[in-house]
Amino acid sequence: MSYIPNLESLRHFFNSGANQELSFRKEQLKKLKETILKYEEELNEALYKDLKKSKEEVWITETGLVLSEISYFLKNLDELAAPQKPAPIC
Repeated sequence: MSYIPNLESLRHFFNSGANQELSFRKEQLKKLKETILKYEEELNEALYKDLKKSKEEVWITETGLVLSEISYFLKNLDELAAPQKPAPIC
């Protein structure tokens, strides 16, 4: 059985600021990508049972889309998180 954190431990972790580090965010994205790929067949089966989606449709509308977004953010997170100058006030 896996560990399920309670609300208080989640608040403590959030308040620690650890989730603000880019390295933490990238690691979480990598873990999410690995998990999606690991359970891809189970996701396909569940979406077929619930919504009658074929594995191709699941790839196009669900997993492929999310994996593409994860890859984009892993590649561009440093630039996206960089400080930006505010727009000039006209």
